[in-house]
Amino acid sequence: MREGANFLQSLLSRETNLDIKIGKISGKLRGLIRFDDVRLENPNLPAGLRVIFRAERLEFNYDLFDFLSKKFHSKIVITVRSPEFYWRPPVGLRGDAFPFFSWMRDLLLTQRQRFVLHVKNLKLITGADRNELKGIHLDYENDHVDVTLPISHYELLGNDISTQIHMKAHLEWGMLQKDDQLAGQLFTEGTVVNWQPLPWESKMDFALTRSKILIDSSFFLGGLDLTGAIDFSPEPEVSLSLKTKDFPIKNFSPFLSRGSISNFDGTLDLEALFEGEVDSLKTEIHATINGGKTGQRHYRALNLHASGVYPTIRIYDSQMLMDDGIAMKFAEKTVEFWDLFSSRTYKKLISDSDQSQVAMGDWEFKREMNDSNLPEFLVGRSLGKHASLQFRKFNEPFDEARIRSSDPEDKQQVEVGVEYKLQSKDSVHYKVREDEQIVGVERKLSF
Repeated sequence: MREGANFLQSLLSRETNLDIKIGKISGKLRGLIRFDDVRLENPNLPAGLRVIFRAERLEFNYDLFDFLSKKFHSKIVITVRSPEFYWRPPVGLRGDAFPFFSWMRDLLLTQRQRFVLHVKNLKLITGADRNELKGIHLDYENDHVDVTLPISHYELLGNDISTQIHMKAHLEWGMLQKDDQLAGQLFTEGTVVNWQPLPWESKMDFALTRSKILIDSSFFLGGLDLTGAIDFSPEPEVSLSLKTKDFPIKNFSPFLSRGSISNFDGTLDLEALFEGEVDSLKTEIHATINGGKTGQRHYRALNLHASGVYPTIRIYDSQMLMDDGIAMKFAEKTVEFWDLFSSRTYKKLISDSDQSQVAMGDWEFKREMNDSNLPEFLVGRSLGKHASLQFRKFNEPFDEARIRSSDPEDKQQVEVGVEYKLQSKDSVHYKVREDEQIVGVERKLSF
């Protein structure tokens, strides 16, 4: 048996460009060959990183009568017990990292109707930090692949997650290796987040090639539309889009209940885009929460616009419309992405804004400086899509006599006007200021 093991090691190493080690070969005449302590090493990888696969045992079950009659009608069943697979990003490679896959492809294409594979209790070890995923089971037959991945108390973005991830997929062989793909569906079962069972599960369609993975889900986290792609280049790039309409905020409660938010009223409309390299994702977010709550106060709507490089983003052109119709503008500030899920963030954004403009229903109140750097106060009311009524209390430059005057009306004047918009940039004004009447056409220009 030792001589047979040495011969097989030499043959497979020559055919796959890998160093293959077999500790022991045994079997039974009726149709079983067993390989114990199997290791695959890639000599192209740096020392200390060459082991890419090891297994406690490989078993080949076959029908002895097929070999004796040379008819080969029955299936060959391969069972891999307690294997470990190491995946690391490309580091210092001097050749193809996984020539073994090319050899396996040839085997599957020629023996696809007779080849059955069962992998029991696989451990997947990824990255330089040796992150582990344990207890994986895989079954392959007739180009169909079923995988079960148990996740137990995995920490993700500060959350404790346990679930079962299932994959049901099929292999689609291309004319060339680069055209091969594995396509199917991923779905979760029995998900528990922060020790709270979820009332919903996630489902996702995917297509995996040698260069990238494409994903598409209309039921991510219970109702988010998720589409995107991740490539496997030396500097992987991501393109992910999240969209939803009338998504219940309460679906986020298991992820956030340990934070500062204690209630999850309202619904979410969202368009979010994440693009670029994994460690520097360009982020753009446009969101509206209707009927939400911050602290103990309800609001009618929260409009949020943000952009930046994850996890740091800048808030702009955003506001909160309260139940009484008052609109509170947010300060334009830089925050961290996960701060968006804290009510304290929005209180700070409101308190840091100068609130020079406040809207309440059809009414608008504005405090601004005029061309002479003197304060003005404007009250406006919408009269429809194109017209508005304006009441302005303004100041004019003081001369010495006016400054000495004790009559405050000598220092301030009042103007009443009507504005009608003709186009996006043109409007007609009619203004009355004490004994003056002004009719004019205004065009707004940007410089």
